[in-house]
Amino acid sequence: MNTETKFQTVGKYKVDVADETNQAIRFVKSNPCCICSCENFCPIKYKGTCKIWVNLKSALFAVEEVKE
Repeated sequence: MNTETKFQTVGKYKVDVADETNQAIRFVKSNPCCICSCENFCPIKYKGTCKIWVNLKSALFAVEEVKE
């Protein structure tokens, strides 16, 4: 595979868009609280009991990684 086609230029940087997107998907799937608006003042002590966390986790379950 030609590695030049794998990267896109963003500003002065070459970025592997598929890899960066997949990293973001994996991060959010493992920690849905990072995209919750209540993150800084969350009153929930246990993640499994948060209704927002449960809804985000179930919504993210179907998200698939980007194929190259």
